[in-house]
Amino acid sequence: MSAEHRFDAARTVRALRLYALGLFKYIAVADVLNMVVDTVFPNYADYSAPMLILTAVMYTFYLYFSFSGYSEISRATGLVLGLDLPENFKTPFYATNFSGFWSRWHISFSSWLQDYLFMPLAWADLGRFGRLPTELCVFCVFFASGFWHGSTAPFIIWGLLQAVYRVGEELLHRRFGKPKKRGTPARVLWGKRVVVFVLWTISMVFFRVGSGNLSGMAENLGVGDAFAYLGRCLMNSWSPARFAGELYSTAYTGFYANTIMVAAYWAFAALALALGIWLDHRRNFACKNKPAEVALASAKHRNALYVVLIVFILVGYIMQSGGFNANAFGPYAGF
Repeated sequence: MSAEHRFDAARTVRALRLYALGLFKYIAVADVLNMVVDTVFPNYADYSAPMLILTAVMYTFYLYFSFSGYSEISRATGLVLGLDLPENFKTPFYATNFSGFWSRWHISFSSWLQDYLFMPLAWADLGRFGRLPTELCVFCVFFASGFWHGSTAPFIIWGLLQAVYRVGEELLHRRFGKPKKRGTPARVLWGKRVVVFVLWTISMVFFRVGSGNLSGMAENLGVGDAFAYLGRCLMNSWSPARFAGELYSTAYTGFYANTIMVAAYWAFAALALALGIWLDHRRNFACKNKPAEVALASAKHRNALYVVLIVFILVGYIMQSGGFNANAFGPYAGF
């Protein structure tokens, strides 16, 4: 076999790994989580704080696994066509600050912002006024990122929050100095990751409100609803009994009219999300953020992992097609 054919075979194997990973993220994790998100968000006033917080977290993970999933699928398709496309996501939720987060999240978009907005602003010569302060350039770039996603108020607020997060970080670094990369206790790093995740999730409430109306869902939610949603997360009741009832009723009245399927949904959603998080955790720490397909191939029991991913893809498709014995869309509904 020629070297050229061996190279093509290697690219095909890489593509298959990326297809498996991307479809798992997109179908088994993102689309399954979104079933609850699309049920709760339009009717947020009917839910208690724990359910709203859980839904916001689910949407945060939905958006990540959806975006990164189809990015992996696009990279796999590129490999089949002879193109080696760059990665677009590198375990962003393990970043300890927002500058690190944006270097790992939607990398093509953040790189475009840096090259075509930040750099021209930072290097612009205003004559006797000199150059614009770095913090002002950062604020303008991230504020503009909200308009890039949409010109409605929820997206503008989302962009404003990103600007506040980044400028606040720059000001903290100016006041206290940049944190050391080495020698920081693990508990401090995990605390920073939690803070970044919480602040990002808050901003995602505005993003979801804007996205719901933009996608033609006719939810008629506005920026006031996003603030109301967040307010109910803080002020509404925290009854465990009510929360348990909402976990059941959300799935039962939202998309399943079968008690067994309700239990199966929550079990599958938890397992799929846990597997997705574990894959990112392993890639970030054990594989030092090597490309996703490399991290996947270096797993100790990788062949078993490939089978697990395929099973999750199939079950995830069945779950969002109505579940077992359903009369819903899709060739596997009623499996």
